[in-house]
Amino acid sequence: MIKRKMLSILIVLFFTGHFVFSQEYSYRHYTIKDGLPQSQITSIYQDSKGYMWIGTKAGLSRFDGMEFKNYHVTDGLSADFIEGMAEDTSNNLFVLTRNGYNKITEDTIISYKLDTNLHLDWHEKIIVDRDNALWARVKSKKELIRFKNGEYTFVDDQGLVPDSLRIKSFFYDRNKDRLYFDARLDGIYYLQDGKLHNYWKPDRRMALHITRAPDGSIYGLNKDSIYRVEKGNIQPITTSPIEGSYWGPGEWDNRGNLYILKNQYKIVRFDGEKLKPFPGRFESTSAFHIDNENNLWIGTETGVTKSISRKFLNFTQENSGIIPYVYSAVEDENNQVYFASLNEGLVRYNGNAFKKISGYDDIYSSDRFYMGAICDHNNNLILPTSHGALKYTGEEFYNIKGFQPYEAVLYVYEDPDNKAQLFGTERGLVIREKNGDIKRYAVKPGGRPQQNITTLVKDSTGKYWIGGSKGLSFLENGKVHHLPDSDYDYEEGAISLYRDYKENIWLGTRKGLYFYDYHSFRKIAESRISSYVVSLAGVDASKLVIGMINQMATLDLQDFYQKNEESLTTYNHNNGFLGNECIQNGMFTDSRGNVWIPTSDRVVKFMPYKEDEIIHPPSIYLDEIKKLNHQMEWVDLQGPVRTDSLFRMDHSINNLRFHFTGIDHSNPHGVRYQYKLEGNDEGWSEPTKSRYATYTNLEPGEYTFRVKARSSNDVWSETTASVKIHITPALWQRTWFIILCILAGTAGMAWLIYYYAQRHRLAQQRKAEYEKKMAEMKLLNVKNQLEPHFTFNALNSMAYMVLIKDHHEAYNYLCKFASMIRLSLNHSEHILRKLRDELDFVRYYLDIQKLRYDDHFDYEISIQDDLDMDFHVPKMIVHNYVENAIKHGIKHKKEKGLIRINLFTKDSSLKIIVEDNGIGREKAAEIGSDSSGKGLETLKEYCRIFNKYNTEKIRMDIEDLYDTSNNPAGTRVTISIPLNYEYHVDEGD
Repeated sequence: MIKRKMLSILIVLFFTGHFVFSQEYSYRHYTIKDGLPQSQITSIYQDSKGYMWIGTKAGLSRFDGMEFKNYHVTDGLSADFIEGMAEDTSNNLFVLTRNGYNKITEDTIISYKLDTNLHLDWHEKIIVDRDNALWARVKSKKELIRFKNGEYTFVDDQGLVPDSLRIKSFFYDRNKDRLYFDARLDGIYYLQDGKLHNYWKPDRRMALHITRAPDGSIYGLNKDSIYRVEKGNIQPITTSPIEGSYWGPGEWDNRGNLYILKNQYKIVRFDGEKLKPFPGRFESTSAFHIDNENNLWIGTETGVTKSISRKFLNFTQENSGIIPYVYSAVEDENNQVYFASLNEGLVRYNGNAFKKISGYDDIYSSDRFYMGAICDHNNNLILPTSHGALKYTGEEFYNIKGFQPYEAVLYVYEDPDNKAQLFGTERGLVIREKNGDIKRYAVKPGGRPQQNITTLVKDSTGKYWIGGSKGLSFLENGKVHHLPDSDYDYEEGAISLYRDYKENIWLGTRKGLYFYDYHSFRKIAESRISSYVVSLAGVDASKLVIGMINQMATLDLQDFYQKNEESLTTYNHNNGFLGNECIQNGMFTDSRGNVWIPTSDRVVKFMPYKEDEIIHPPSIYLDEIKKLNHQMEWVDLQGPVRTDSLFRMDHSINNLRFHFTGIDHSNPHGVRYQYKLEGNDEGWSEPTKSRYATYTNLEPGEYTFRVKARSSNDVWSETTASVKIHITPALWQRTWFIILCILAGTAGMAWLIYYYAQRHRLAQQRKAEYEKKMAEMKLLNVKNQLEPHFTFNALNSMAYMVLIKDHHEAYNYLCKFASMIRLSLNHSEHILRKLRDELDFVRYYLDIQKLRYDDHFDYEISIQDDLDMDFHVPKMIVHNYVENAIKHGIKHKKEKGLIRINLFTKDSSLKIIVEDNGIGREKAAEIGSDSSGKGLETLKEYCRIFNKYNTEKIRMDIEDLYDTSNNPAGTRVTISIPLNYEYHVDEGD
């Protein structure tokens, strides 16, 4: 008994030693943080449009690769606990819950509640037959239940299946319209045309979990084996590599592979002949599904996991036991891969497990290894370190001589011709010839003092190229040349160098990828690679592998050389490459064509030869149309959006936003869209990753919006999604209304032309009259300035002074009289003059009048300090009122008179006050006057014309003054001129 137990343990160890995985493919995990309604997954299904439907214990979710849309009881579901899903031939989705089932057509949910509490077997899919009836397995009863038109029946109740048959698994053959099921130890049966038929009867106690392959073959799973089942017999195919008798559900992919859940945490793949482990461990798996792009979806207690790509295997300390901070990867002659860490030493990987390598303690006291390790022509590993370099034969370590103390080696290169070994260090270049001779070159790449050598390569002419992040040099015939020079104007440096199968050189730099063909340097894929390229490797003559900070890429060398095309495929977190920051010159291609890529958080094994997942064109759909409301918010238009459907809308709804989805589950972030609005756009838009298009201020009319999608593999959707839009014109936008408006406008225009012609004629007539009037007033104004009576009397007064020999006073007054004449003549052609000139004229006039009247009056002129004396006023506006004050007020006064003139600004106007203490207007009227009054009439006519063309007017107010006994005491004239007053005449009026 003990021997048998030990044998079992050894068998288990044998199998687990060969098949316990130490790596996993690239996966993306979705949880409630990403939008799931709940994390406990019960079922996964993909509908005919490509949407993934995910059932949980607290709701249903539809996933388009980017966003989750959730459904609950509040949306119409019969319950939130989802049991399973299936689609009928009319593309209606049926969703089974604990107490009923639901039909979802677009966003419409019809719920059918049942009078029983279902507990379906999540191992088995729900299927839909030709009659659109749903079939499921009830776990508690181990029998089938059928749903149709809101009702359900158990097959046992119909008498089709005896109670003794306990159903384990089932499937539906649509071609033959047969429902197959296994009855555990009683064999395999099928229902057809309402009758039960036996398909296979076991000759010994054997229970099979059955499944149907895409080619129609039936397979059975029993404990650790897989059988092909044919009518009447079974044939064993293979044995499971994983111990345990528990088989979960199976899923077939598009290539005829069967994926089977084993023991709820491991998945195995059956290719028709063998079972192979699928890398990864999935705890508490409750559902899984293969989509139409061959992506694997796995439902667990913590969310949904989707396989992203099978070109990548990820080695982390957590999932494989690999050491962290790997800087170098290199393969020995036995195809074992060694990984050297920055601070964790060295390990060896034999394809199954990692083993720590020791034995260098006596010659190197640190576990610090650097990048750029190689396996030399003698199959020795040359390992760069912080203190020189080590040689490892597979059994022993040796210290390589020729380095200075504490000289760090950053790169190792072996000359493929003479087998000399070149070491790039922080202090220069060390060359170790095959015979052991050492040469040192104190070279800094590009001749820059701070540059370390990070990479080395030999070209076909025998030059050694020496690269650093900011400089590039080459060694030829023992002499170092720095770039740029007279032959090369290259200045970018080289972090990494690679010589391809055509012997041309590729350079990874801080600014992207460069190519050197012995004639010139040129930049490659400039629009897609614009930052640090830190590592380069090749895969035979087919691909250049490019390691960058945040992604990696492959360049097809055959397309590059034969078609002159830069066929670049990039990989990042969205489509399989999960590493964070490729390590400088850490990449290495092994003998099997795998590229090992050390990154800051893992080592990635890139398998470029592996087939891509199914290249499937994106499915493109219009999700919704939104309009802009009065609150400037985007709100939904009513009704679902179907392809080629027509939406009619009012003219006010002319700001629209179209939302669309291109479904590509392999790389949803890589989908790009092009769209156009026929009737508005001339052609397709530029490719964009935005999932909506906005149009504003659309004119009334007929439009068709079309959108198409392109996958990251440059495969376009086979069809476009489209919708028709009809914006109804408003009354004023209708043709008959526009014609009527044109006619009315034409008539109105004709009338306006006639009206303005008449108005222009009248304006011209008024202008001519105005100019004639102005000319007359100018002449009259000149005459009024120096009336003959005043001139005669003034000259008489000055003559009298000459007669009495008062020559000095006579000369003084003669000068003032001459100044008056000059001012009159200078402004004879103008009706305006500066306030300063007007007051000068008034002063001369008052002084001469004082002489005439024998000093019978005095005068005072008061001017505000900051008053603008260049302000233009109508000519004579002060003089005329001063003249009136003398002639009508002061002249007949017995006592000495006084004239006060006060100028200031108030309320945005210039105020001019002329005040006298004469006899008053009433007494003056009784006495009469020999004055013609033409001066005041001319001034008033001026102001009347000026006021006609101004909103604010010139005002002249005359006030009679009285003493305390109410006797006349003079006159006050107040003149108000707005400071913004304009004196020009508008010719158009």
